[in-house]
Amino acid sequence: MTIDNPKRIPTYQEALDLVDKYECFYKKTEEIDKDCSLTSFTYRLASYSEFCNPCSLNMRGITFNSDTEELVGLPFHKFFNYGENPFTEPNIVNSWDIYSVNEKLDGSLVYFVNANGNLCAKTKFNCFSSMALCAEDIILGDNNSTNFIWDHLNAGLTPMFEYVGPDNQVVIPYTTSKLVYLGSRNMKTGNYISFIDDSSELPEIFNTPTISTEFTSISEITSYCQTSEKMEEGFVLHFTNGEMVKIKTRKYVDLHHTLSSILNEKNLASLILNDELDDLLPLLDNGYHNQIFEFKDVLLSNYNHIIHMASEYFEDNKHLSNKDYALRAMDKFGSGTNYFSVSMSLKNNSFNEDKFKVRYINNKTWENQDK
Repeated sequence: MTIDNPKRIPTYQEALDLVDKYECFYKKTEEIDKDCSLTSFTYRLASYSEFCNPCSLNMRGITFNSDTEELVGLPFHKFFNYGENPFTEPNIVNSWDIYSVNEKLDGSLVYFVNANGNLCAKTKFNCFSSMALCAEDIILGDNNSTNFIWDHLNAGLTPMFEYVGPDNQVVIPYTTSKLVYLGSRNMKTGNYISFIDDSSELPEIFNTPTISTEFTSISEITSYCQTSEKMEEGFVLHFTNGEMVKIKTRKYVDLHHTLSSILNEKNLASLILNDELDDLLPLLDNGYHNQIFEFKDVLLSNYNHIIHMASEYFEDNKHLSNKDYALRAMDKFGSGTNYFSVSMSLKNNSFNEDKFKVRYINNKTWENQDK
């Protein structure tokens, strides 16, 4: 079954016009090789009113050949959570006919495009992201998977996958890296071919989402998502009119908010600098540990270097007059830097490390290594 989708597909020029008209839409051009560049369009923090534009719902990774302006990649249109805005008000959605209810995977969307005869995997806005490169590695040397993808591309379809794995953990832990086939999209009509209807010819290397058959209505799904204690993100509902809606479990949303708060760089920096991280790590899945340790190394290296350099300067020059000390420090570190500030407070016997930590964190100093 091909599921019709009424969302209007913008031309290359119409996508450029949206970027010019609305600050939330933007584009990026990447050189794939000397003969091919791809331009992708997406959005940041777009509002409901901006998504009301006839073409804007397809500004979610839509990709063109930069030279020919040919459409080469059309991933999922932007779709929303149940009840999130007027597009998905319950009184509207409840009147639609459900085609399928599938598990919502907790990974990254990856789709393949034809880049002047070369197969190119990309995420919503990046041809060279780690997730896109991992997807290419998975299919490398597997003729069945590459033939499947080329057959779809040659038929004018964009094949779409979810990349999940321990190196791409959001909330749900995955023990192995894999590509899960989500379906394909017709680049002329915008219509979808569901993985349900395309799975008979699916190569073994690919997986498909779980189809949930126990639900007969949206009310049953929303009730389940409010009460479930299972570690799952939720569901994607596909309707016969081509619309799609997400419904997430309360447990996932709560965990996501908690992790987002913990892994916020300022919060994480505070835990590290106040030696409170060790109490937290055992509560987090191992999939987050490498990410945290990498950030910790950068943070502590920068922080300790500031304290070390300022302290060393103080010990070597504390005998100088305040004026000469300040002039030499300014020449060595530059006025306004943290090195200068700490070295001066050491000279004045006013250095308060707790207050310095607060300022260091608030200014996200680790992002500016020379400050």
